[in-house]
Amino acid sequence: FSGGECLHQPDFLEAMMREARLRELHITLDTTGLAREAVLDRVLPLADLVMFDIKHLDPGRHRELTGVDNALILKNLEKTARSVRTWIRIPLAAGVNDDDDHIGRLIALAVDLKPDKISFLPFHEGGAAKLPQIGSNKPSFQGAAPSDKRIAHLKSLVETAGLRVTVGS
Repeated sequence: FSGGECLHQPDFLEAMMREARLRELHITLDTTGLAREAVLDRVLPLADLVMFDIKHLDPGRHRELTGVDNALILKNLEKTARSVRTWIRIPLAAGVNDDDDHIGRLIALAVDLKPDKISFLPFHEGGAAKLPQIGSNKPSFQGAAPSDKRIAHLKSLVETAGLRVTVGS
């Protein structure tokens, strides 16, 4: 279950997850984690896997990039990782969240939470073609993917910490 943010429609999400569970289907949530704890309490027991996106660990930088604080998101990440298989996904943008310090903080968090893997998702403008459909012609974020060399360096930092990391998935 994905969407914009699947956790923003908890009644529908829970009903769909329960139906999927009855049909013995694998259930994956793709989320930013911005939801009340009560919503997580309803849906996490029904999930087999959560793909949890983290834009930035620094509260100020996260607020600047997304318009929201990340305290609830990080609290929900901890709750999620301690209760269901979790992949931490990092949408990587050059000069935004691809510095060694930020990745070092991410590694420390992941060593504590023990996710199945960390996924680096290099920035792309795949959604730009959809902007006219929502009445916009200007992307909300101007970014670029880190270089392949930079991504390989970050990947090696994560692997050196004994964590599994993938790029693009």
